Amino acid sequence: GVLRLYTTVSWLGREFQGQGLGKVFRTAALTIGFDGLGAEFALTGAWRDNAASRGVTESLGYEEVGRRGALRRGEPDEQVEYRMSRDHWATIRRDDNVVQGISAARTFLGLAR
Repeated sequence: GVLRLYTTVSWLGREFQGQGLGKVFRTAALTIGFDGLGAEFALTGAWRDNAASRGVTESLGYEEVGRRGALRRGEPDEQVEYRMSRDHWATIRRDDNVVQGISAARTFLGLAR
């Protein structure tokens, strides 16, 4: 809350990939974070070789901010890290996504309105 940022992670089964669902889910998570929780930045990451995940992330306008080593199934690998600002979100947000019932989550997280 103090930093006004949040991180999202997601996973989508192969049989559901390529149907636009990843973008729908990510947009919903961005709506909750920015519109519902008042974040200034959203963070996410993807494995360097996960073209589908990186494609969704980049299509929404996240900015690549770095890379870091991480364990993947117990082996060293590389994650690409991304960030999106509230200012960018304002240019892509959808008016038909509306956050409702967020006050309990805001209270739980210690976020004052």
